[in-house]
Amino acid sequence: MRKFIKTEKLNGKLVINNEHTFENVYGEYQYDVYSNRDMRGSLNLNNLFSHLKSIDELDEFQFYGNGLKIEGEILSWTFGGNDVIDFNIYELIERVKYSSEQPKEICIKYYIPYIKVLARSLRSGFPDDNYILKFNSEEFKLDLQNIPINFFEIINFVNHNDPDKLLNRLLYPQIKIGISNLENIYELLNKYECLFEDVMRIISLLFFKRLNSFGYIAEILSDNGKIVQSIKYKNTRKQSCDDYLKDTGYNFKKDFTPENVSKLISAFLNLETTKKEKFIRIINAYITIDDLKIFEPQFKDAFFALEAISKLIVEPKNNLSSENYIVKACNIAEIDLIKVSFEPSKNSKKLKWLISEYRNELTHFNFETHYDNDQMYMEYSKIMNILRRLIIYYLVPDLNNFSYPRDKYRI
Repeated sequence: MRKFIKTEKLNGKLVINNEHTFENVYGEYQYDVYSNRDMRGSLNLNNLFSHLKSIDELDEFQFYGNGLKIEGEILSWTFGGNDVIDFNIYELIERVKYSSEQPKEICIKYYIPYIKVLARSLRSGFPDDNYILKFNSEEFKLDLQNIPINFFEIINFVNHNDPDKLLNRLLYPQIKIGISNLENIYELLNKYECLFEDVMRIISLLFFKRLNSFGYIAEILSDNGKIVQSIKYKNTRKQSCDDYLKDTGYNFKKDFTPENVSKLISAFLNLETTKKEKFIRIINAYITIDDLKIFEPQFKDAFFALEAISKLIVEPKNNLSSENYIVKACNIAEIDLIKVSFEPSKNSKKLKWLISEYRNELTHFNFETHYDNDQMYMEYSKIMNILRRLIIYYLVPDLNNFSYPRDKYRI
């Protein structure tokens, strides 16, 4: 994971536990340009000792100063010529006003990890060309219910002493919206932050990896494009992930087009509220399966997620067995289970498949049957293949063969 730590000075007011206020506090905080990790700092203040009996070590605080608000937790304190507290940051918001011109547009640029497939290709110049590098492809653009999202990219050359990298690349998905006043600016920002969280949910689904946004910078523009105000927001409550630089393979790149991704996100946005809430639970279960490092919980979570998405597709009036849910869902989605060819159960007369028998073993810890690990991994791959196809079918049936990155779990 790339890291570039920057440090900023602080000067203002500190409030601890919503009751202890300290004026003329100064210090500094640091943050990583590429993620929301390492957001912490320290503050110098007076008379902390007199409040100490009613302040716990991990009490929350707010800091205010020069258009900046920080919320976080106190980690420790020390006493000396000045009292010092060390803290972690939960949330940071900074508002800077540059002019009083009438706002006409807001451009919101979201902080995300660098995702290679969403970036633009580059072309190197020859000695006779008037450029060193230039973009050789268009920006990745989503169109969601007439709301365009462009994946804007910035490239800089790094210090020549850095032995590992030549270029520094940053990806900023951006949304532009017309506005007439600033009365409801935070309400507007919260609305589009929720929209972008949904965008990242579906992108995470497709990559089979949680890819979080961790904030934004909003530029409020005048009629002539001049920045009137800027609002910077970072949140550490959801950990940002590493950059995604892996090769995803030919089939995934072929499927991962702006048109296909826009269709899937739009379908997700259009889900009725109850169905959307259920579907989010399934997405969360699905994209965390690969985070588990032990096969047995991976298998169990995958089976339960397969049963859950089958229920959503079938919408049964009466309870069915897990196997019947899966069979009916696959019939609806036209997935050929004969071709998938689950292994038959070995010891159960009630269960049809070995995967169901193994799931019961993992759930109840009967310790009665030995299962071949290689065989169960092959069965697990079949589950993962069908699971992804059913999840995507639920949104856009025509895209249910959307490939895994690097054709993982292909059968």
